[in-house]
Amino acid sequence: MKLNLPNKITLARIALIPVVAILYLVNFPYHEIAACIAFIVCCCTDFIDGNIARKRNLVTDLGKFLDPIADKVIVVIMLFIFVGDGTLGGWYNAVIAGVIMSRELIITAFRIIAVQKHVVLAADNLGKIKTTFLDIGLIALTMASLQTGSIGGNPFFFFRWLGLITYYIGAFFAIVSGLNYIVKNKRVFVSAPSDVPEKSIAETEKEKGVDEEITEETK
Repeated sequence: MKLNLPNKITLARIALIPVVAILYLVNFPYHEIAACIAFIVCCCTDFIDGNIARKRNLVTDLGKFLDPIADKVIVVIMLFIFVGDGTLGGWYNAVIAGVIMSRELIITAFRIIAVQKHVVLAADNLGKIKTTFLDIGLIALTMASLQTGSIGGNPFFFFRWLGLITYYIGAFFAIVSGLNYIVKNKRVFVSAPSDVPEKSIAETEKEKGVDEEITEETK
């Protein structure tokens, strides 16, 4: 299967994810800043591949599947790291991280079930809002790890608060978007593989609406 440009960019983003983790974990001067830059590049490619796909009409089922997977993988990996090293300290932050990771695993399993039924589910707007806030939060927390522990005169203390606030907002949208995603696409659970055409549910609903309009015009 030949990959188009947006899909290649998405795969490059997936390949960059372990680089972000390694740069953060390996101790060398200013490794946190290097990890932060790599993380920002990941986020930028997320915007670039989607923009190119829409403008050049290169949206594919593979892209719809890979793009949200890439978003989920980097979030889950960085949450594991931040809970483990105490950046997200406290039992409540660990619980919130667990809820976010569980949400990502559940939605991924939901997508796999849909693919088995020849349905490709693209990310919705609430999911994109969730990803945006979590990305900002995790990038800020990466920068916050540079702080020396002194609040006064420490420019990185700002990143700590920015990271936590956007992390909590992202967690809220993770729950809301996860529930909305499953409810909106609940027919995946009740449709047999042979009953669902090889197109997204959104496309099916759009065609249904067009058929209803034609029926009304012919009355």
